[in-house]
Amino acid sequence: PTIFQLIPTPLGLAAHGINDQTGLYKFICNGPLVRQIAPDQTITDFDFSVEGSRAAAVDMVGNLFVSTDIGSIVEIEAGSGTRTDFASGFTQPTGMDFRPARFGGDTDKVGFLYVADTASGTISQISLDGVVTPFVTGAGMPNYMVFQTVSSTPLPVDRQIDELWLR
Repeated sequence: PTIFQLIPTPLGLAAHGINDQTGLYKFICNGPLVRQIAPDQTITDFDFSVEGSRAAAVDMVGNLFVSTDIGSIVEIEAGSGTRTDFASGFTQPTGMDFRPARFGGDTDKVGFLYVADTASGTISQISLDGVVTPFVTGAGMPNYMVFQTVSSTPLPVDRQIDELWLR
């Protein structure tokens, strides 16, 4: 609850666990800023007052990716906070998630970023080196997306794959 008192109208949320399991880094997008809350509750704000922030996703090594109101994806390097342009050409990128490893070790496209573009009705796939390709077209107005990974809990064979959930 304290997090939402600090940012009453979040547009995008993401979290990333620390390797030693001491807690989660939390990221909240709110237009002009992205707030990072460390496990020790230290707050770091990233200024997005020029381009606006919409959605956030964190890759496997802890780098933060933020979609912007101007149709680009910005990468913020874990630790240093260095910002770089990662991809562009979107209309209204509102939801993002990274593709995790599949059950059984299938590593095809693991680590690729997927972006839901509400205005264009597309979901794009972005490779590790920033190459954007269409993944789904004519998706209506996708807003948010998340991959569900298979846990260690046994599931029926037909459910032992990644699932992509869209809203």
